[in-house]
Amino acid sequence: MSAVPVQLTIFRGSDFTVDLTVRQYTGQALPLTGYTVTAFMARNYTTNVKYDLHPTVENPANGTITLNVKDAISLTLLGGSLSGDYAIGETITGLTSGSTAKVISWNGSNNLKIASMSGDFIDGETIKGSVSSANYVLNSGSNITKSTTSLDFKSGRYVYDIFIESGLGVKDKVITGIITVEPSVLWITQ
Repeated sequence: MSAVPVQLTIFRGSDFTVDLTVRQYTGQALPLTGYTVTAFMARNYTTNVKYDLHPTVENPANGTITLNVKDAISLTLLGGSLSGDYAIGETITGLTSGSTAKVISWNGSNNLKIASMSGDFIDGETIKGSVSSANYVLNSGSNITKSTTSLDFKSGRYVYDIFIESGLGVKDKVITGIITVEPSVLWITQ
């Protein structure tokens, strides 16, 4: 099976979801029951830095692969203690782990959206804002899911590949191409 080239565009700071159908040479959808899917993008084919495009097979019978990259990581703060309000755009730091992230949004009580996370925050540590000096003591009830976000990508062109692997261990590249990452639009004034 030869890989089909598909060009895609991601806007930094926005959710990115696209459905792609894998087809046989006859034009019929390739049933993906029993297949696993991997998809990565990188600046070029020689770099070791690769970004996961979080592929899923939502409907195996139709041969459809969904790529899904979120705009930010959602951090739900449950229990713990909070003092102050985080400022959008500030860096937050875990005072025990040294992990950092950028604040994308804050609802003022328990939902913090972050991006560009380095490291992992740990239970019991204080997460402090660099500008606001807001503090939150993270407890085990808080929910953090670390994954690649569209804000982690710098603007420019990237190569990407999507592979399927059968239950027998046969791996095929089925889609390849260029992803252009465009700058985000933060505000428009008139």
